[in-house]
Amino acid sequence: MYKSNRRRVETFVFSVLLCILSGWVGAQQDIAFHFGEGDDARLARSGTVDIGGIRYIPISSVIEQFGGYVDLAAGRAQISLDGRGAIITINDVQVETASDDFRLRHPLLREGDTAYMALADFERFFRNVFNTRLWIDQITADETAAPEQGEDVLDDLLAPLAPAPQETGRRRIRSIVLDPGHGGTDSGAVGPNGLEEKEVTLAVAQSLKRILEAEMDVEVVLTREADVELPDRARSNLAGQAQGDLLISIHTGASFVQNARGFEVFYADVPSGDGEGGSDSGVRYAARSRLLATAVSRSLSATEASPNRGVRPTPARVLSRASMPGILVEVGCITNPEEENLLASEGHRNRLAEGIARGIIEYATNTELPAGGAG
Repeated sequence: MYKSNRRRVETFVFSVLLCILSGWVGAQQDIAFHFGEGDDARLARSGTVDIGGIRYIPISSVIEQFGGYVDLAAGRAQISLDGRGAIITINDVQVETASDDFRLRHPLLREGDTAYMALADFERFFRNVFNTRLWIDQITADETAAPEQGEDVLDDLLAPLAPAPQETGRRRIRSIVLDPGHGGTDSGAVGPNGLEEKEVTLAVAQSLKRILEAEMDVEVVLTREADVELPDRARSNLAGQAQGDLLISIHTGASFVQNARGFEVFYADVPSGDGEGGSDSGVRYAARSRLLATAVSRSLSATEASPNRGVRPTPARVLSRASMPGILVEVGCITNPEEENLLASEGHRNRLAEGIARGIIEYATNTELPAGGAG
């Protein structure tokens, strides 16, 4: 039930964002799709829309340009081309075909009479459904201009037929900032046996840094690497100066209820409202931050290191003032005696770091950034 409700909420968020951004679709003629060779070669052009950091394409338009059709009825999309086809329920990832069914990485969305598919799913969808290799290219500004009389735009775009080059206007995540909470005279929460939050957060962050550097081609920066105190504004500023694409702030939880335990993941969705002035720029990354928080929560839960207390919005200044998507992870409830003992263990800290890393990697794998843009 929980997973089903979470899927409905996520797809609702995607749909709302699509409604807001749908005015961009068709205005950006920046992607070319083509398959076949010689006289059988076919070309389609399309604009894109970014939803939660994921590039979506109006597949209805692409299929029609290829000579097929997309029929939207009863909450489903029937996609047909050259005698082959598939059926996908709107806001779902399951693809039904005449042979083997499979799943998309991202849900199929609908706005009006148009169905939208994530660009990351296009090649696999065409290969599995239409048994053809689809080539995807970035179209330059010159190529989108009206062709001169007699110019063969199709030949120019298809020659030579080779794997699509790396898009110069998009890039992968390349910098991650880790923020171990508290430090110096600010010990944070203290467990019943004297374990201090600042010690746990630094140890988990250092372990997380080692894992990310070993498994991703990214630069990982810590806001503090020793027992020093930093105000929230300085942490956000350091993250911006490091040109981070993601900010991961590490904390522990605390509760007056002694048996409270488990981890929670937070993201900025409301301004800090602290009356101190300053920018709440991090709030504008709420959709992407929530996707990151959901991925990390799911991967931490899979480690079974601690009970999952869910994903929640927060006005935390370190996130709301950041110039990038970010999350705050409370890795456990330090005021619980049993969990305090776990948090003091190097092995448990490493398990937590591994779980956070898996979620970050999942998010990064499915996310492309505008050139020069943040996560």
